[in-house]
Amino acid sequence: MKLRTGFVSNSSSSSFIIHNATTIEVFKVMLMCYFKNLANYDYISKEEFEETLESKKYKANLFLAKHNNTKDINIMIPYTCNYETVIVQDGNNVLVNTCNNHNWDDLYDAFKKIESKYDEDVVDNVACYNIETGDISNSGFNYPEVKIDVKDEEVDNVEITVDYFTETKGLYKK
Repeated sequence: MKLRTGFVSNSSSSSFIIHNATTIEVFKVMLMCYFKNLANYDYISKEEFEETLESKKYKANLFLAKHNNTKDINIMIPYTCNYETVIVQDGNNVLVNTCNNHNWDDLYDAFKKIESKYDEDVVDNVACYNIETGDISNSGFNYPEVKIDVKDEEVDNVEITVDYFTETKGLYKK
């Protein structure tokens, strides 16, 4: 099997395995990659960037305040480019199915051991925590999405004590 040293493809989808990692670790790095990409979009103003960034950071920090030490939690980031990013724990490895219209190179720098493509159907219809809505819903690209009737009600009582994304300060430099 080939080892990937970057995320370049002719397809807009990208799937890979990150060895010896947790979904929470991968989520933090991927969200920082997303924020960096957002800061470099030509069509977004500084005001739009800061408004979007604060909203996404708040929800991500809220999620992490409750789940930062949770093992084996599957995560869906619903707002990455063409479709959602799905991050699924598989033993000591993490399966990621995402859009490669973002620069994910920081993942390679952070985790070193990344294997290229796996069968993307593996992560279809896996229950994932949607960080945008707080719902637990199915993953995959079999639309329309089927909601699983679960909501993380406890999040309303969680206090955010740590900003996991402080590196976003000063990111927008246009």
